[in-house]
Amino acid sequence: MGNTFPELKEKQEHVTSIIKEEEESFGKTLDIGLVMFKKMAKKTENGIFTAKDAHTLYTAMGFPVDLTELMAEEVNLKLDKEGYEALMKEERQISIDAHQNKMSGSSGKDMRLVAEQTSTLVGKGVKSTDDSAKYLWGQQLTGCTTKAVFIGRNETEDKIGFVESASSENGAIGLILDKSAFYAMAGGQINDTG
Repeated sequence: MGNTFPELKEKQEHVTSIIKEEEESFGKTLDIGLVMFKKMAKKTENGIFTAKDAHTLYTAMGFPVDLTELMAEEVNLKLDKEGYEALMKEERQISIDAHQNKMSGSSGKDMRLVAEQTSTLVGKGVKSTDDSAKYLWGQQLTGCTTKAVFIGRNETEDKIGFVESASSENGAIGLILDKSAFYAMAGGQINDTG
């Protein structure tokens, strides 16, 4: 990986110390989680390890449910997996709702750029944003040019959302720039905002 990421070679000692700290932190978390599991297991009724306790171990300690299930079986308990899945479904919905709220800028508008918006930009001759500056740390990016103004999906007559200009009456808006130092959302990574 050093050929692709030369900074790994340059900062090998630093990277190694961070990995060691993370391993130690994980070990402590695992130890605390095992203590929590034992306390939870002692208070079970009818031989059922509760969905709520399994969910707590997952959300607070990072214990995967299959690990909790194995530990429960080792002490002759059965995990309420159906209840756990229901709690996880609720958790996913909360996450989706929070993401939608974030994407709307808490404005209630749909600020996502999807295929329709991308197609419109291409049709207008707007090139993809040059984001190569995201790799340049400690340098200020200057001279950006606005290529399009977006006020939200379904906010314009054509439902696409692009306008020539915007004002404070539009609330949250998005600017399509010719260049940016921001990371876009991709591959499960969270995008930069600002």
